[in-house]
Amino acid sequence: IRYLQLMNRISIIFILTLFLFPLKSVYTRSRNICGYIEKVYIKNLNLHYVALMDTGAHFCTLHAYGIRGYRKNNKLLVTFFTRNRKGKRLKKTMPVEKVVWIRSSIGFNQKRYAVFMKIKLGKQIKRVIVTLTNRNRQKQLMIVGRNFLKNYFLVDAGKKFYHY
Repeated sequence: IRYLQLMNRISIIFILTLFLFPLKSVYTRSRNICGYIEKVYIKNLNLHYVALMDTGAHFCTLHAYGIRGYRKNNKLLVTFFTRNRKGKRLKKTMPVEKVVWIRSSIGFNQKRYAVFMKIKLGKQIKRVIVTLTNRNRQKQLMIVGRNFLKNYFLVDAGKKFYHY
């Protein structure tokens, strides 16, 4: 009987503690849901892309070709060409934020230039690091990585195009 009384008191104390000091979860903040494929807008380039939401990728990645890095006035710059699926092409020169080594999905390491870009998905706009690489053989010319998705989006792996 004493054991049951003790357990009853412990459970009452536990329930009161939960009401007085609620558990804070990272998921209590409201997050947007996005599909595993979404249409995104890159403000720096004034281009729309159909992008893959990749929670396994640390950085966002943009299809670029003719990538050429060079120094000017002691600053590292990169010039590249890009296009979206509609065929709109663009040549752009941007300052390099850093040079990163990325292990691709097929297992080889690749040196990539990383630049800051403003990406819009739905109503959310974030300035994030985007790496440049040739994704010509891939279905989606852009990958949106964790550096954009983190703390703002949950990816629904069974649906495409929540936004648009």
